[in-house]
Amino acid sequence: NDWYIEIRARRIDNAHQLKEEINNRMKDVSDQSLHLYYSLLDFRYKYIVDNLNISKGCFDKVETFQIPNDNILTYYYHFFKAIHASTVGSYSI
Repeated sequence: NDWYIEIRARRIDNAHQLKEEINNRMKDVSDQSLHLYYSLLDFRYKYIVDNLNISKGCFDKVETFQIPNDNILTYYYHFFKAIHASTVGSYSI
Protein backbone atom coordinates (compact mmCIF):
# COMPACT_ATOMS: atom_id res chain seq x y z
CA ASN A 1 0.00 0.00 0.00
CA ASP A 2 2.96 2.33 0.56
CA TRP A 3 3.80 1.96 -3.11
CA TYR A 4 0.35 3.15 -4.17
CA ILE A 5 0.54 6.07 -1.75
CA GLU A 6 3.80 7.16 -3.38
CA ILE A 7 2.31 6.68 -6.85
CA ARG A 8 -0.75 8.78 -6.03
CA ALA A 9 1.41 11.48 -4.46
CA ARG A 10 3.52 11.47 -7.65
CA ARG A 11 6.70 10.91 -5.70
CA ILE A 12 8.23 9.01 -8.58
CA ASP A 13 11.66 8.40 -7.05
CA ASN A 14 10.15 6.87 -3.92
CA ALA A 15 7.65 4.89 -5.99
CA HIS A 16 10.46 3.55 -8.17
CA GLN A 17 12.48 2.46 -5.15
CA LEU A 18 9.46 0.68 -3.64
CA LYS A 19 8.73 -0.96 -7.00
CA GLU A 20 12.23 -2.44 -7.07
CA GLU A 21 11.83 -3.79 -3.53
CA ILE A 22 8.43 -5.27 -4.36
CA ASN A 23 9.72 -6.83 -7.60
CA ASN A 24 12.27 -8.79 -5.56
CA ARG A 25 9.62 -10.00 -3.11
CA MET A 26 7.05 -10.96 -5.76
CA LYS A 27 9.30 -13.72 -7.14
CA ASP A 28 8.41 -15.93 -4.17
CA VAL A 29 4.69 -15.10 -3.95
CA SER A 30 2.15 -17.63 -5.22
CA ASP A 31 -1.05 -15.84 -4.15
CA GLN A 32 -2.90 -14.84 -7.33
CA SER A 33 -4.70 -11.98 -5.59
CA LEU A 34 -1.36 -10.42 -4.71
CA HIS A 35 -0.17 -10.88 -8.28
CA LEU A 36 -3.32 -9.17 -9.54
CA TYR A 37 -2.88 -6.33 -7.04
CA TYR A 38 0.74 -5.96 -8.10
CA SER A 39 -0.24 -5.94 -11.79
CA LEU A 40 -2.87 -3.28 -11.17
CA LEU A 41 -0.46 -1.05 -9.27
CA ASP A 42 2.23 -1.67 -11.87
CA PHE A 43 -0.15 -0.40 -14.55
CA ARG A 44 -0.91 2.67 -12.43
CA TYR A 45 2.80 3.24 -11.87
CA LYS A 46 3.50 3.06 -15.61
CA TYR A 47 0.61 5.43 -16.25
CA ILE A 48 1.98 8.02 -13.80
CA VAL A 49 5.55 7.68 -15.04
CA ASP A 50 4.82 7.76 -18.77
CA ASN A 51 1.15 8.06 -19.66
CA LEU A 52 1.93 9.03 -23.25
CA ASN A 53 3.23 5.52 -23.93
CA ILE A 54 0.18 3.70 -22.59
CA SER A 55 -1.08 1.48 -25.40
CA LYS A 56 -3.96 -0.94 -25.84
CA GLY A 57 -1.71 -3.80 -24.73
CA CYS A 58 -0.68 -2.20 -21.45
CA PHE A 59 -3.61 -3.73 -19.58
CA ASP A 60 -3.14 -7.24 -21.04
CA LYS A 61 -1.30 -8.61 -18.01
CA VAL A 62 -4.15 -7.53 -15.73
CA GLU A 63 -6.65 -9.11 -18.12
CA THR A 64 -5.00 -12.53 -17.66
CA PHE A 65 -6.55 -12.68 -14.18
CA GLN A 66 -10.20 -13.33 -13.44
CA ILE A 67 -12.22 -10.30 -12.40
CA PRO A 68 -11.76 -10.32 -8.63
CA ASN A 69 -14.46 -10.90 -6.03
CA ASP A 70 -12.62 -8.89 -3.39
CA ASN A 71 -14.21 -5.45 -3.07
CA ILE A 72 -11.02 -3.40 -3.11
CA LEU A 73 -9.47 -5.39 -5.98
CA THR A 74 -12.70 -5.13 -7.95
CA TYR A 75 -12.72 -1.38 -7.40
CA TYR A 76 -9.08 -1.00 -8.51
CA TYR A 77 -9.66 -3.32 -11.48
CA HIS A 78 -12.55 -1.28 -12.85
CA PHE A 79 -11.02 2.08 -11.93
CA PHE A 80 -7.69 1.33 -13.62
CA LYS A 81 -9.44 -0.30 -16.57
CA ALA A 82 -11.41 2.93 -17.04
CA ILE A 83 -8.18 4.95 -16.87
CA HIS A 84 -6.67 2.66 -19.49
CA ALA A 85 -9.72 2.80 -21.76
CA SER A 86 -9.88 6.57 -21.51
CA THR A 87 -6.18 6.90 -22.26
CA VAL A 88 -6.26 4.73 -25.38
CA GLY A 89 -9.61 6.07 -26.55
CA SER A 90 -11.51 2.81 -26.14
CA TYR A 91 -14.86 4.15 -25.03
CA SER A 92 -16.90 1.01 -25.69
CA ILE A 93 -15.59 -1.36 -23.02
